[in-house]
Amino acid sequence: MGGLPCRAMEKMPQRWLDEIASWIESGKDKTFSGHPRSRYHSAAPPLDLGGHQRGSSQVGARGAPHTFFPGDELVVIRPACQSYKSSSKVIPPVAKKVRYEMEMFGDVHVDDYYWLRDDSHSNPEILSYLKTEKDYTNQSLSTRTKKVDDISAPIRRGSYYYYERTLVGKDYNLHCRCLITNDASPPSVYDVMPTGPEASAEHVILDENIKAQGHEHYYLGAFLPSPNNKLIAYARDTKGDVIFTIYIIDADKGTAIGNPLKGVTSYIEWAGDDALVYITRDESGHPDKAWSHKLLSDQSSDLCLYHEKDDMFSLYIYASESKQ
Repeated sequence: MGGLPCRAMEKMPQRWLDEIASWIESGKDKTFSGHPRSRYHSAAPPLDLGGHQRGSSQVGARGAPHTFFPGDELVVIRPACQSYKSSSKVIPPVAKKVRYEMEMFGDVHVDDYYWLRDDSHSNPEILSYLKTEKDYTNQSLSTRTKKVDDISAPIRRGSYYYYERTLVGKDYNLHCRCLITNDASPPSVYDVMPTGPEASAEHVILDENIKAQGHEHYYLGAFLPSPNNKLIAYARDTKGDVIFTIYIIDADKGTAIGNPLKGVTSYIEWAGDDALVYITRDESGHPDKAWSHKLLSDQSSDLCLYHEKDDMFSLYIYASESKQ
């Protein structure tokens, strides 16, 4: 019931509460009758229920106010939304608790949900429970989320605006760009990508929906144009283990450039137009090494630029503002 205060509920007879519960369960319009309408004239003003309309109409269309008179107050109630009936029956899953003790630095930490960890991603019991979580989320949001096509905020890189587009009915993003026809002015925070008839033609560089075909899991951890905007480096994970493969493609044609870089992280940066710097992990999953890769060369010949040997630190890489 949208906005019905507890103080109003406390004043209602039990038969009214039962009737309200039955009405909400049915999802149908309902007129509640209590004291005669004439009682309203000597009653206190109607309650203001969180922005709902005040009034004394007793019959209306679905979602219109419904009135009744508990004691000497006029109470207005309405369903929270038209889909209240279906959403109210969604029961969230509850994970079981299995006591697990971990001793660290002389302290014992109890984690009742440690059993949900499965690095192999193959435990049937865990996968089954995660599916119930997913089903619950989808069912809860299905009646409350209006899906529409969406576009990310464009980012200007040189002579292009880059952005991501999401389409209704599609699970993954489209990575796009538009040419800036008048790029004489330097990039600014006030730049606005033209739309409509004045906009340049949109070019879809990579459609994740196509790339994801044949994979149960697909995630893009990085999508990075080269400084001259001729190449794209992107990192993808198709297993869910956060171990990525880096691909380099021609930005216009989408054709592959050289062989992919395997077993790496998604932390990558361009070092000029013909070289990449990327990070790898050690056996424990700790990001520890930075590598330089020359385009069209074999990964085995890549140069290790830095090795972080202290496992208390993790290694990441970001380009400087000057790009130098």
